[in-house]
Amino acid sequence: MINNHELLNQISIVEYSPNNPSIEQFETMLKSWIPKDFVIDFYGQKISNHPNQERMKVIVVLYKECIIGGGIIAEGLSLNDFKDKKKLALINGYMKDDYYNLSYFYIDSNYRSKGIGSLFLSEVNKFYQNVWLATQDKLLPFYQKNGYEIVVRRLEDEKSSLLKYK
Repeated sequence: MINNHELLNQISIVEYSPNNPSIEQFETMLKSWIPKDFVIDFYGQKISNHPNQERMKVIVVLYKECIIGGGIIAEGLSLNDFKDKKKLALINGYMKDDYYNLSYFYIDSNYRSKGIGSLFLSEVNKFYQNVWLATQDKLLPFYQKNGYEIVVRRLEDEKSSLLKYK
């Protein structure tokens, strides 16, 4: 059995444009995880259908040439939906101030709790220092451990709190 250290040494983090055919596996993964949201947020079955796809990158986690996770980073674009006016004002400010929105970050359940998610965030934050994201309460400790701070907690009728990289 491979240990976590050996596994992490075999992980690659690769950035693709939304038009790259290599991301089909990631799209399939997203559809199994968030089937309704995917079609709504991406205006169809593919990330490349999004009208602002030129402002997006898909960052994938590869293990033995297989995509086991990834996320979407968007410049000056929010792929999240909020009702809270305070969050909306902050997000609008972020979109004007060269912040990047990290959305749909996902690691296959077979590879969680092995350091891969932390490695992914570390790599993302090397290249994109001004990152904000939305997450569910149960994931707040993970993001805080990886250098993110809570900017606004979720409202009762919302799914996510807003965080940014310190």
